Amino acid sequence: MMWAGISLEDKTQLVFVPGVGRRAGLTADGYITNIFLEHVVPYAGFVDEDFILMHDNARCHTARVTQQFLREVDLRTMDWPALSPDINPVEHLWDELNKGYEQEIQPIRAFSRIESSFVRGVGRYSSRQRQIMNKVDEEPNTGCN
Repeated sequence: MMWAGISLEDKTQLVFVPGVGRRAGLTADGYITNIFLEHVVPYAGFVDEDFILMHDNARCHTARVTQQFLREVDLRTMDWPALSPDINPVEHLWDELNKGYEQEIQPIRAFSRIESSFVRGVGRYSSRQRQIMNKVDEEPNTGCN
């Protein structure tokens, strides 16, 4: 499993979460330790004081210990509707990365190559993200916030 954080201006480091099969994924404690403390909190401070975290309703996001941690470090979160991955911008990152894999000529045979391939894919996504954001900036305001 992988985790990434994106904003209009920048992105976090791509995080590879260990585990295979049913053991893949994050617990609330792992989310706090491996994601929040190492990536989100430093990134939030870099973005600005009005940083709002947008994460979906995965168990590790909604766990009491996670919610308590967010209050302790004073990270605001955006309310998020259930079952709505189509409006989650990071899902577009995963789509772009998957497109990059479809274009790979040689199959990936080792985990170490998977990581480097995804890092290249994120680089391609960053370029595409800038193009999209430039286009959004050019579009007339629809009044939606």
